[in-house]
Amino acid sequence: MSITRRGLLGATTAGALALTAGTARAEEPAKAREVTVRVATYNIHAGANAEHVFDIEPQAEALAATGAEIIGLQEVDHFWAARSNWIDEVQVLADALGMRSFFGPILDEDPPEPGRPRRQFGCAILSQHPMVLKQDHQILRYADGRYAYGHPQVRINVRGAEVDVFNTHLDYRGDPAIRIGQIDDILRISEEVGGQQLLLGDLNAKPEQPEMAPLFDAFSDGWLVAGSGDGFTFPAQAPDRRIDYVLTRGGPRVVNAEIPETLASDHRPLVADVVLRRGRHGQV
Repeated sequence: MSITRRGLLGATTAGALALTAGTARAEEPAKAREVTVRVATYNIHAGANAEHVFDIEPQAEALAATGAEIIGLQEVDHFWAARSNWIDEVQVLADALGMRSFFGPILDEDPPEPGRPRRQFGCAILSQHPMVLKQDHQILRYADGRYAYGHPQVRINVRGAEVDVFNTHLDYRGDPAIRIGQIDDILRISEEVGGQQLLLGDLNAKPEQPEMAPLFDAFSDGWLVAGSGDGFTFPAQAPDRRIDYVLTRGGPRVVNAEIPETLASDHRPLVADVVLRRGRHGQV
């Protein structure tokens, strides 16, 4: 598949997406105290579909169809390997959707040959709105206590409402020990940042698992607040578990949550409409 920098969807589709989002919010009074933003979280399986075949174009189309203005992506290849044709998936999807981007690599390795980009794999945040702060945080990653980056934070100005968006991908193993440490780190970082917050991601844990309890003590679970049904997102062909989340803290409230049916990845995306208070960070 040939991929160009102008994007998979073409300028017309990307422009239509931006216009639709703008029209949807046009009814907000100029001086309203609150604004509504549509967000999504999506594990893109390194650009592979539910059959484990690399095909990133349907993923761009699936994301465009959500109408999301802020997107958290997990399992993103950045010049990582032949499995994704050595492409920069962050830039490809950002270009296709006409969005800004910030990437937080979990894995960061030397290039296969001198002069080529570094091989990276991690999480990305995309936004139609201005990014006023971008930072990547280290959290626990390995059983021997080693830390690594890949917990990106972006402060986004959504029509006058500043919100800190975190995107994360927690350890997949059955032993929860690493996830327990990761959640401790996420809560510490969140407490230090303060203000309005969204936490997006694939947490690789069901809501009832004990390690999730401290997270739900601090954050509100968007699906429980505004979703309907079981909220299962994985595996895409026949979902049987809820491991992908939109969580809020510090004031934002979810008023709608849905899970589009798509086989573009091995997960389904989770989409939510979130109400934010207008104001700068710490001054809302």
